[in-house]
Amino acid sequence: MSKEQFLKELRVNLRTMSVAEINDIVKYYEDYFYDAGPENEQKVIEELKSPEALARQLLAESAIKDMENKKAKGGKAKVSSLWFVLAAICTSPVWFPVGIALAAVLFALIIVVFALLFVLAVVAVCMAVAGIITVVAGFVVLVGSTSNGVLALGVGMITMAVGLLAFALVMMLFKLTYSAIVSICRKKVRKGGSNYEKAN
Repeated sequence: MSKEQFLKELRVNLRTMSVAEINDIVKYYEDYFYDAGPENEQKVIEELKSPEALARQLLAESAIKDMENKKAKGGKAKVSSLWFVLAAICTSPVWFPVGIALAAVLFALIIVVFALLFVLAVVAVCMAVAGIITVVAGFVVLVGSTSNGVLALGVGMITMAVGLLAFALVMMLFKLTYSAIVSICRKKVRKGGSNYEKAN
């Protein structure tokens, strides 16, 4: 890993801090690398371990410093929120892959729902087509046998009606599901954007 890559990854892992704080930290470590000299670049990287580990340490130190600097009321709540921040930082190697796995499961679930709706739509169309064919066959049979022809016409019309009704219901479900997913995604994007603006 090069110095530039190390600093870039450090910047990414510090993204929950303010831009000014991140710039100060990255500048400090740029100077640290500069003072060590190009020949000692790899030695410094080994000493700092990894950008992720360094970022976790810096975030924890920042959270502790913030708590010490604030003489706020409700000290208990502040301490508990500090422990929450520290726990989140220390367990990030665990919850990040879990988050990816949950996102993959959610995506698979969405695919399954849409696939099921597609299959139901195909079945409904097949029923409607079968009903139309039965109605046509009923007219043909009607010439030879009135009772069989009427029966075929009745069954065909019922099948066609059920197929068309089922298709309309499936299309309505599809639109509702699609609208719900788009609405949830928009809310998440807006929430993420507003959180980013607040942070900056």
